[in-house]
Amino acid sequence: AGASRASGVVGSRYEHLFDGCCRGAAASSREEHGHRSLVDCQALCDADASCSAIEMDGFLQDPTNTSGGGACFTFCGGGNDITDGHCKPTPRSSGVGDKKCFRR
Repeated sequence: AGASRASGVVGSRYEHLFDGCCRGAAASSREEHGHRSLVDCQALCDADASCSAIEMDGFLQDPTNTSGGGACFTFCGGGNDITDGHCKPTPRSSGVGDKKCFRR
């Protein structure tokens, strides 16, 4: 954490990998943290040395995800690979571009 990378998402300190759900060796274990802002979700990951990525939804309603309306997931796992799990939209995730995966 700490290294600033251009993410393409305003307010993110993490690297935006793709629109979709985080999966792969480096994202093999996940924990849901309820609805959080992007900044709060990143802080949860920062507080866990084993956290490799975060996934959030709610970007269609709030492109900067500052209101805390998106579900926050943190991910851990061995290796470096984080791939798109091609998740289908759910009632919480209203479509393409709503859910985003970020590498720490």
